[in-house]
Amino acid sequence: MSFDRILCRKSARLLNLVLLISLVGCGDEVIVVAQVGEVKLTRTDYEIFVANLSGGQKNNKRDRNTQGQYLQSMVDQELLLLEARERRLPDEAGIKVELKFLTRRRLAELFQARVIGPRIEISQADLEREFVDSRLDRERLLSRILVRTPEDRDRVLAGLAEGRPFAALLEPFAPNDAIAEGDGVVGWFNYADAERRFLIPRRIFFALDVDQVSEPVRLPRGWQIFRFLDERTPDLQDYYQEVRRLVQQRQWQAANREELELLKNKHAVKFHPQALTRLLDRMRGSTIQAVSLSPEEGQEALYSFADGAMDLNEVVANLRSQGLSGPPPDRTAARRLFAELLLRPMLFERAAKERGWDQEEEFSTWYQQQRKKVVLNSLMDGEAKAQVRLGVEEVEEYYTANKDRFRTLPQVKIRELSANTAEAAEGFRRQLEAGVPIGRLLIRRDAETRGKPRTGEMTLHSILKARYPALVEAAFAAGEGEWVGPLPTADGHYAVFQVLETRGREIEPFDKARSRVEALLRQERENELIGRFISRLRDKYADRVALYPDRLALDKES
Repeated sequence: MSFDRILCRKSARLLNLVLLISLVGCGDEVIVVAQVGEVKLTRTDYEIFVANLSGGQKNNKRDRNTQGQYLQSMVDQELLLLEARERRLPDEAGIKVELKFLTRRRLAELFQARVIGPRIEISQADLEREFVDSRLDRERLLSRILVRTPEDRDRVLAGLAEGRPFAALLEPFAPNDAIAEGDGVVGWFNYADAERRFLIPRRIFFALDVDQVSEPVRLPRGWQIFRFLDERTPDLQDYYQEVRRLVQQRQWQAANREELELLKNKHAVKFHPQALTRLLDRMRGSTIQAVSLSPEEGQEALYSFADGAMDLNEVVANLRSQGLSGPPPDRTAARRLFAELLLRPMLFERAAKERGWDQEEEFSTWYQQQRKKVVLNSLMDGEAKAQVRLGVEEVEEYYTANKDRFRTLPQVKIRELSANTAEAAEGFRRQLEAGVPIGRLLIRRDAETRGKPRTGEMTLHSILKARYPALVEAAFAAGEGEWVGPLPTADGHYAVFQVLETRGREIEPFDKARSRVEALLRQERENELIGRFISRLRDKYADRVALYPDRLALDKES
């Protein structure tokens, strides 16, 4: 994970054979259904375990055989934890470091949620001010000519210099543009979308006069010669969610900075720039994952405070726990980044502990869950993940033997337009059925699309049903060429669409499916190793395990 995209994503990697980490502990129910060593598992523990299983791991049957399988899975989890304790894994430095990082992050987030979150208040005046300050209150209608070669670019520019109409020069190159419908008109955009999607610099977006042709913009496959045909002020409501997010983000950042400064003053925090220089020097030509510090360098403090310090050893361990990689940032960026990633969580954690939040029952339960996950992940990595090595030939053989598992999802390609009312959508449908190009309608302010800006084209898969329930169901039921709608959608709009193409499940070529093939084969190999490992543990600890399946009440929900 690079320094310029910081995202802490630590996911649990327990395999399906172990099922799911659950809240196993002493509940109010005292009926013991199994015992592993000194650990007694109660019926309440069992019910919590089953309730926390994912849908794919749950069997709808409630017979004794199913209950016995669940009970054995819960016992297997305890056997793994028992083996981890026998190996003294919970005492390993790496596991302690990861738990320390997870605890700090959790308490820091708790501080933010309880102290900073309630301070976020967004008024209508805030939204209106942000709408203007962020310059989202201006949209422009983009028209362009796409050319592939320098010769075509120069030919178009020469024609414009001679005074030839933009539209006349566009005609030979219209097929190059998959968004515009032959007329070069791409659609209405704000500066952010124009910059993100069409590489139009913000300065040019605001400075270019209407109908003035800009200098060509280099694209991956050619050049874009463009102008703006018109401009308008959109309604704040059109950008409500985006503007609200910007206001919330600004207030959140300001409140975090304010709390950080207060805590820095409270704890007399000092930053030591020479330590930062030392760390960046050691990282030059390397990464945070590979950096090596001498014992003396590791003890050098990056931050010191009234009753302690954060040394470079802790800095490196913390950054590694966050999965950072890539080249180091410059000094200025590093100081700002480390304050956000290291200092702020540490001080927020301290503030949370001062309030006693780490002693709350909910936090204690969370900590025990995380401890089990970290320990079991470490155990699994050693017994399975690190043991699997896949060769190219065996991956190809697995694909050949299991081609039916690597089929594409059924899909429907449509072009879609939506309106705020059923009457407006019905009017659009009549025009579309009469042959009016959809692009001509989509440049109107009262028309929207979930697809491409000028063609409305989009491809729907069954997995998108959660996002577009009505649209996906209707599209898969419709015939090719048929206009459907108005259709009420979950966002309160009314959609009209035409099915362009329907495709069934097709076997993916190996090159496209390769990552999935490797992942499935690796998972199978790891599952096999874990299965054998658990079998060995059952034999090893047979005299320390007792199961009482008859104590599970069949009338209980399982």
